[in-house]
Amino acid sequence: YKKSGNELIVTGIFNNDKNRLDKNRKQLLIKLNNDGQIIINKWFKRSTLISSIFYDPKINMFILFSSMTYYLDSNLTIIDSIYSFDALEHFSGIAGKYVYFDDNKYLISARFDDDGYERGLALFDRNLKFLKGIKAELQEWDYDFPFGRQSFDYIDTSEIFFGVQNSNLTYYSIGKVNSNLDPYWIKYFSLSDSDRHYVWSLTATQDGGCVIVGAKGQDFENEIPKDLSAWAIKLDSDGNTVSTKDPGSNE
Repeated sequence: YKKSGNELIVTGIFNNDKNRLDKNRKQLLIKLNNDGQIIINKWFKRSTLISSIFYDPKINMFILFSSMTYYLDSNLTIIDSIYSFDALEHFSGIAGKYVYFDDNKYLISARFDDDGYERGLALFDRNLKFLKGIKAELQEWDYDFPFGRQSFDYIDTSEIFFGVQNSNLTYYSIGKVNSNLDPYWIKYFSLSDSDRHYVWSLTATQDGGCVIVGAKGQDFENEIPKDLSAWAIKLDSDGNTVSTKDPGSNE
């Protein structure tokens, strides 16, 4: 999260035992200045993972959204916390993204069914109650999960791009919705492609379209292709492919 152009707040996890990163994990918060110097470095124990922090100017606090949501002051000290069943049901995990949307709502990467298999976008009110959601999966496939780093983006809130990818990397989908999450379109990519695509991020562009970037390969292990090549695709505002970039194997 970047605030006022002169500070950067980074969230992550760490563990004192480098051989057991999955054990006794702690939430890490670091505030940096523009020169990369650490202003604040804090951590606290928690049971779930957080990948995104955002600022709510209405209450002048930072928010770490999860099944147990934390509210922090400017020194990254926890002031309050709220447990929300809606947040528990829809929290999408470590690859999720969560943002302050307007004076009354937050926009989050969300999951939708009891098993947590279907992913998409959701609007929450400021009391962490679920308002509305949209999914972008194909029901006959296994299950979907968010892009590795950024699963939605927008320049104008009336045109929000979001995407998910299949667990077997046999397709990825991109959708465009308005500020009420009503869809303009949802499209599916690489359904007949022999390569398996692992999508890192989606970025909205000033011309009303978006850019999707990631890696691809024909063999994969642990949901990540082996013998990777980088790739990127540019879409226009209607979801049509404008251009692609594939620099080749291992680039």
